[in-house]
Amino acid sequence: LSLALESWQKVLDLRPDYAPALAGLATTRALIVWNSSPEPDLVETAEAEARRAIEIDPQHPDSYAALSMVYLMQGLLDTAEEMSNRSIELAPDDPWMLQTRARFQMERFGDFEGAERVAQRATEIDPRHHPAWFQLGWAQFELEQPDEAEASFRQAISLRPDFGAGYLGLGTVLVGSGRFDEALLSLGKALQIDPNALMAQYLRGIAYHKVDEPQRALDAFRLLVENNPQHPLAAHALLGQAVQYQVLGDSAAQAEALLSAERGFKTIPGLWIN
Repeated sequence: LSLALESWQKVLDLRPDYAPALAGLATTRALIVWNSSPEPDLVETAEAEARRAIEIDPQHPDSYAALSMVYLMQGLLDTAEEMSNRSIELAPDDPWMLQTRARFQMERFGDFEGAERVAQRATEIDPRHHPAWFQLGWAQFELEQPDEAEASFRQAISLRPDFGAGYLGLGTVLVGSGRFDEALLSLGKALQIDPNALMAQYLRGIAYHKVDEPQRALDAFRLLVENNPQHPLAAHALLGQAVQYQVLGDSAAQAEALLSAERGFKTIPGLWIN
């Protein structure tokens, strides 16, 4: 995603009023927040860029899709739905608009069956559109279809081998299926591509715990907390630390981790991401 930001910025430097570049920047920033970062400044910047893109070209659907993501993260659900509907009106057969709509249906309504249908349509329109396969995988995972979800995530990765989120999705399915050694490989790849993939870091801690490697699990949870103490996942990681301290026989550290986790759950703001 950082490379995408740089690429869009280079285009914008050459053409400051180029709506697709502004929309691309807004979308990329929104994805960064959605995937790994709770920084509100990125959301505000993405909103401003998407709004500017709409001012320049009111018929550009990507701008409305980006705003839909921004408003969804801000909890402005009705406005987010309005923007999502507008993007689909402008580009009803665009795979990116469809996969964004699928994600919106999952996040806004918990409509996993509807999201699966929309994402499936996107893959049929463009079988090489890796974000559509990725979104299809999440819908299938939520519908408790692990085999189908695994196949969709693997398809996304085969189309884009450097797609870190695809490895995260695959790792999530593998953890849920109890295939922890395989999950560790996939989650390690996700973190190699994107060291800020916090969910991958958290799940790696869980996987290490499940394969009876408490020190590695502890290190994974500790790294997440040290680098991202204000992220919602930090409180969960502190609980994970407490479990590992118990296994390692360090009762004092376990008690401190539990107290820190309790403070975290009371003070850390609501989730920005799933």
